[in-house]
Amino acid sequence: MSRKSAVLEDVWRAGVPYDFFEAMECEPVPALDLYTDMFRLGDGFIQRNGEKGNLKANPIAYYRNESEPAGHFRIMFEDEFDEILLTLQEADFAILNGITYFGRRNEQAHANKMYALIFDLDGITEQKLRNFFKQCSGGVIPSPNYIVLSGHGLHLYYIFEQPLSLFPNIKLQVKELKYALTRRIWNKYTSTLDEPQYQGINQGFRVAGGKTKRGCSFEYSVVFRYRKEFFSMSELNQFVPKDSQIDEQKIFKETKYTLEDAKKRFPEWYERVVLQKERTVKKWDIAGKVHGDNPFALYDWWLAQIKNGATFGHRYFCIMMLAIYAVKCDVPKDRLDQDVAELIPYLNALGDEPFTATDVESALECYDDRYATFPLRDIAKLSAIEIPRNKRNGRSQAVHMQLMQTQAAKLREIGETTGWGQDGRPSNEQQVLEWREKYPSGTRKECAADLGITERTVRRWWMQDSCWLVVYEWRLRNPNGRKSACIRDTGLSKPTVYKWWDYDPEQEAAETESAAEAEFLEAFDEIDPEWHTELPQYYVVDGAPDMFERMMAYANAGVRSVDILTHDEYEYLMKKENERLQEEAKGRVFSESEVTEELKAQAAKHGVTLNIVPDEQYQTDLVLGWLASISDDTDNTP
Repeated sequence: MSRKSAVLEDVWRAGVPYDFFEAMECEPVPALDLYTDMFRLGDGFIQRNGEKGNLKANPIAYYRNESEPAGHFRIMFEDEFDEILLTLQEADFAILNGITYFGRRNEQAHANKMYALIFDLDGITEQKLRNFFKQCSGGVIPSPNYIVLSGHGLHLYYIFEQPLSLFPNIKLQVKELKYALTRRIWNKYTSTLDEPQYQGINQGFRVAGGKTKRGCSFEYSVVFRYRKEFFSMSELNQFVPKDSQIDEQKIFKETKYTLEDAKKRFPEWYERVVLQKERTVKKWDIAGKVHGDNPFALYDWWLAQIKNGATFGHRYFCIMMLAIYAVKCDVPKDRLDQDVAELIPYLNALGDEPFTATDVESALECYDDRYATFPLRDIAKLSAIEIPRNKRNGRSQAVHMQLMQTQAAKLREIGETTGWGQDGRPSNEQQVLEWREKYPSGTRKECAADLGITERTVRRWWMQDSCWLVVYEWRLRNPNGRKSACIRDTGLSKPTVYKWWDYDPEQEAAETESAAEAEFLEAFDEIDPEWHTELPQYYVVDGAPDMFERMMAYANAGVRSVDILTHDEYEYLMKKENERLQEEAKGRVFSESEVTEELKAQAAKHGVTLNIVPDEQYQTDLVLGWLASISDDTDNTP
């Protein structure tokens, strides 16, 4: 046993509720076990001292002793990790997080990969701690891999199956995921504090096994292992609302291209980045495209959107998006700082919890050129502010396109080029539509290959074809009409009319709904095949106002397993339950005396109409039914 392990063993026995955590199936372990699992020590994930050429990053710790005027940063090399950790554990103050960095400081701009999400949970009492473990075992909150008793609270470590590359779009999603999980983990049953403590992804935490704050009953923090399996993104996503989940399709995968491969596949990038040594992000010239003399018009527009549409739960991301718009429009940093300072009173008025200087500093980390191409739809999603798209002067896209094509045709007639197919060549839209008429059963991939354009361009115009609507409406007006008459009246080609002749959009919608339900049920099969027919005996609805109350009621009643349903799952199963009850109610009659208020309430809840008759009539019907059954039995007797 190492020197530090021996010290911790004494601490566990002296000041830590060791028996309590053991009863909760927590295993006390050396701090090095935590960091070995998190950073995959021994597997070559992080850099060794002196290792070069493999583009690996490292965790970076910060420590300071009271006798020193300034603190120090330490690169955590793989082959020296245990020795450096001992130094950090003896420091008066030392922090480390679950991220690796390039360089010598833990600056977010140099963050490379995230290996774990770490949460701080304060306001802990014995009962709150019991509630925490109940919620973990009941599936209300995710069970952490490691729990560190930091002195006055808990540090919870959720380790990823695979480290997450922190590209700009992913950083924002991880922040939203962490905030949503904080709200989930930090609730009135797990903490005495009313307001959760939100922390950015770059937040450092006291080194596991290191010194605690002054006034703590034990000198060094204690580490427990609680869950051995690491977390996938999809598993963590299940604990937060959909708009807070990480889009796994957007997670960047590391490529294995050599520089020579990249030169062939991405010649523009190779020219700009490798040959020209350009390190700035390529972005649109927004200032040069605005109407009027204000180069910051787009930025000012978003500033006004915040003042008119920001909500309490999205203040942080509204400011983050303001920083991104400042990058897009080349707004100076001092102008951005001034505008944010003026917004603070307004944002504080949206709710009881203040918007702090720490929140502002964290949000403004997005004032970085790498966010210049951040997509519009993600800005709208994170800020919860609707961003209207170009309405083409109120015209629909189909009408707008028809107008533009007509104008282009007129310009070509007088010998002018239009940009819609240079020098009179057919536009991509025209080529795709003509190809579809010629090959009605063809695929997008075949179309792209034949026309020599990208499949993405084909997809853009593939659904522009409204010929089905022309044929469908003609058939509604002429229910007994013939195909030849439709061809003549509409001017469509024979293959097009034949293709859409039997098309019924209502039937397609019904089939789509049926297919969606089948897909829904298929997903259920992977969880529990019996969910097709009835609700689970013990369940809560994810995100429902009474979710935690129901979970605690189940836990207090000794229920060990509770199913957490999504809103869609609950709606579907309730619909099936209502249909079952309604079917049962059709053949049943109730007497007035047996219908209680509770029965009426349950019937109303499930949309069931009760067939209620007076008591005398009920008794008479029973007798008549009995006599009829006797008569039937007599008639059938040999």
